[in-house]
Amino acid sequence: MVGASGWGGGRRARALPVAAALAAAGVAGFLFAQWAQRPKVETAASATPAPGPNAGRAAPPTAPPATYAAPTLPAVVREAAPPPAPSRTVAPPAPAAAGPQATLAPVPEALAPAPVEPTFALQAVTEQDGQPVAIVNGQLVRVGDMIEGAQVVRIDAQMVELSKDGRRFVVSF
Repeated sequence: MVGASGWGGGRRARALPVAAALAAAGVAGFLFAQWAQRPKVETAASATPAPGPNAGRAAPPTAPPATYAAPTLPAVVREAAPPPAPSRTVAPPAPAAAGPQATLAPVPEALAPAPVEPTFALQAVTEQDGQPVAIVNGQLVRVGDMIEGAQVVRIDAQMVELSKDGRRFVVSF
């Protein structure tokens, strides 16, 4: 009788464990190299020297461990607001004794506060029920409506005309 023989199966069966062992050795070498390169951290237990020939002597002073110092930011300097202008109120004249009386002149207009102009911003213009409407300062207005003391005179496709204290303002995009 003749038995079947393998075609080199023995050589392949021996190569697989050898390749696995080489791969495991390579991974172990890589992990060891990573471990060896990590920074050393000294703990309290490792900082205490083991008793030895100098056991009774005081240890030399060591520097305290370095601590992290956060970067400092430059101080913010803000300018102070100018002081408010002194009010110019005129006291009524005191009763004068017999003699010449002094009269106070009115405050010049240059010192009087300037009137604040209203600020209007046009956000949108469209039609509602066949009538033009606009959004001015976030408020829906029609012709004839009042907004911040001004009356809406006219609304066009690109602008709104307002009237306040006899003055006309045109607000556009």
